[in-house]
Amino acid sequence: MRTLEVRFTAHPQDLPRRVGTLAEDRGRIHFEYEAAWLETGLDLSPFRLPFRTGLFEHRDTAFGPLPGVFDDSLPDGWGMLLMDRHFRSQGREPSSIGPLERLAWLGNRTMGALTYHPPEPSTRLTRTLG
Repeated sequence: MRTLEVRFTAHPQDLPRRVGTLAEDRGRIHFEYEAAWLETGLDLSPFRLPFRTGLFEHRDTAFGPLPGVFDDSLPDGWGMLLMDRHFRSQGREPSSIGPLERLAWLGNRTMGALTYHPPEPSTRLTRTLG
């Protein structure tokens, strides 16, 4: 299982705040908000991502494997082509690289307020995936 910590930075001078954890398990994407983030009241995706405690499994893959708010962090077609070229130059086949690995590669180089990082040791999902 691959996990990524999602962070939010409203202004460049602010410290990033932990939003939650993305996880990929057997091709399924899950997300869980941090309790401290829920206390802020800032709902990142009011129509598609439940703003509550607990693990959420993303099932509506009509627009891609990630919930839209996270999918928007990925580049457009040209950017994906450049990313694929980079992976090929490293001996990796782009079709073998999942969405969380792509977000991890972007890290804090995304165009928006959300960034993606390997989890800190204290990050745990409340429920075991299975």
